[in-house]
Amino acid sequence: MWKQWILIFVGGGLGSLLRFALGQLINPTTNGFPWATFTANLLGCFLFGLLGGWLLHSGTLKTEGTLLLLVGFCGGLTTFSTFMNDNYQLINAQSFTTLLLYSLASLLLGMLFLFLGFWLTKTRF
Repeated sequence: MWKQWILIFVGGGLGSLLRFALGQLINPTTNGFPWATFTANLLGCFLFGLLGGWLLHSGTLKTEGTLLLLVGFCGGLTTFSTFMNDNYQLINAQSFTTLLLYSLASLLLGMLFLFLGFWLTKTRF
């Protein structure tokens, strides 16, 4: 059990570091749009699909790799709480058009990127 916790802890820490780095590299808001969170969430969805598909097709989905890569790394990289806070800030700023665009684009593109990741592993592995 401790091994599983450590794998999730390490993966989550690395994913969180990447999310922080994206926040430093990408202007957090341009015209009120939270680009850093948006990028981290879409990248996380794509990587989840890519890594999940690879683990599924390689027959190693139910291994420690799943805990390290999917639960830990992708879980640490993506952040629903920050997404919700971004929405809250947009509501407070009465930026309803940006709120709608950000929320819909995050959900629709996130799902598209997840499917894309799984599709790429299906055709390559």
